[in-house]
Amino acid sequence: MKTLFLLAAFTVFLLYSDANPIKSYKISKNRLIRGRPWNGFVKKPPIDPKTPKSPTYYHDSKIDNFDSSNTKTYKQRYWYNEKWYKPGGPLFLMIGGEAAESSAWVDSGSVEWTIIAKEVGAMVFDLEHRFYGESQPTGDLTFESLKYLTSEQALADVKHFILDMNAKFNFTNPRWITFGGSYPGALSAWARQTYPDIIYAAVASSGPVQAVVDFTGYLDVVYNALNIYDPKCSASVHNGFLKINELIKTEDGRKSLSKSFKTCETLKGDSDTVNYFYESIIGTYMGQVQYSSPTTIPYLCQLQTSAGDDLQGVVAVNQMDSQGCLDVDYQ
Repeated sequence: MKTLFLLAAFTVFLLYSDANPIKSYKISKNRLIRGRPWNGFVKKPPIDPKTPKSPTYYHDSKIDNFDSSNTKTYKQRYWYNEKWYKPGGPLFLMIGGEAAESSAWVDSGSVEWTIIAKEVGAMVFDLEHRFYGESQPTGDLTFESLKYLTSEQALADVKHFILDMNAKFNFTNPRWITFGGSYPGALSAWARQTYPDIIYAAVASSGPVQAVVDFTGYLDVVYNALNIYDPKCSASVHNGFLKINELIKTEDGRKSLSKSFKTCETLKGDSDTVNYFYESIIGTYMGQVQYSSPTTIPYLCQLQTSAGDDLQGVVAVNQMDSQGCLDVDYQ
């Protein structure tokens, strides 16, 4: 199957949250990275401004759930709402993902899981993921600290949180149902699989439960979406990236790309910087196809095909939401 950009597999995995106080990033003209928004992967649900906000609580979670000699804990943020709860009803837990959480998820009555909660008399909880938002186990993002940022640790956080909530609210025969979408969707499924004795059921929406290193299938979908709308559009994107592939190989070519894409600093030739640059500009196309935001495929294709040449089309698409220079510093 034809892959859109004919690039080597990316091995760079980035950590970011808009509410993460640890590191500040340079202004980038792209809102998207790997097709996902910098400022949080899921928009906060709509909520009436008059609706009172649920209080914020903090659970004492272990920094290392698998080392009995390590008794250090951190404050893991969570919220709950019991206004729809009927005694004996199920207990819904939204598992946080790779972004800060918000009380809106338990306060809004117009999102899928709270609509169901109202129907079945459920109490709803939202637990923020470790290392995101205010749930910071170590206060830094060093390699030594990031060894605690694993799905296994996150699942154990869920387990201990549930057990402590059972004790706090004196639940008897509780039926916990976990919820999540995308990465949290995978966590939701894995939580049920790992701890079936305490988790009654799981809702896993679009959960990527299979890890694929060279995941070309995502860009196949992007290519097909553009190609169905306009074959000239997909061909222009394809040819534009082929041109980038050639320019990126030489110092003069990288200087030319830096000027065209208005990078914050001149592109270097090391693999980390090159991969990071590709991720930044590819993410724009991925995001448009997945989210149709901040614009649409027709508008994207109009920019791509009316820029004069294929490379300038890629530049135009990546500058449609210009907010300053493009950060290409991997560090």
